[in-house]
Amino acid sequence: MQWYNNKKNREEQIMKKKLTVLLILALLICLKGYAFEVEGYRWGAYYSEVKQKIRDSKKNLSSANIGNILAYNDYLLGEHCYVNFMFTAASNVNDGKLAAIEVEWKEISPKQMERIAMEAITKRLGKPKKSDPESHYYEWEDGAAKNIVVLNCYVNAKLSFRSGKHYKVLMNQKIKDGGAW
Repeated sequence: MQWYNNKKNREEQIMKKKLTVLLILALLICLKGYAFEVEGYRWGAYYSEVKQKIRDSKKNLSSANIGNILAYNDYLLGEHCYVNFMFTAASNVNDGKLAAIEVEWKEISPKQMERIAMEAITKRLGKPKKSDPESHYYEWEDGAAKNIVVLNCYVNAKLSFRSGKHYKVLMNQKIKDGGAW
């Protein structure tokens, strides 16, 4: 009888371990869809929603906001930076949808920022999908949603978060408009 109880206990422990692993995998899969949200800004959010969220967070919008771009100054990864939110074009600017967020550091050397950003992004997303250390260009992708994170530190340190679906629309509009933002 004791042999049977020991076997039953081992089977229960193995089953609990399997369930734990499955729950962890399910959680990681669920969280993967949110990996590319930046500070809680949701891809496809309307211009007016993002503008209000920026105001609610007490950040001062730049006077340089034009067309389908919202901008403000902030600190990210411990350094002063410029944050630009880019939206798809719409007949009413408030109907544009969030397609990309670009962060640019100008007060720190690109090489130094590259090291800091690479460490932070690689910790979160793993190794880059595309990597060209000679031109200081790195790219990560979320395979399911085609969201992309790009780190480019050739002239200035620039980090771009791009929604696969909405960024494609934005780029098509940019090409149609002759390349101007």
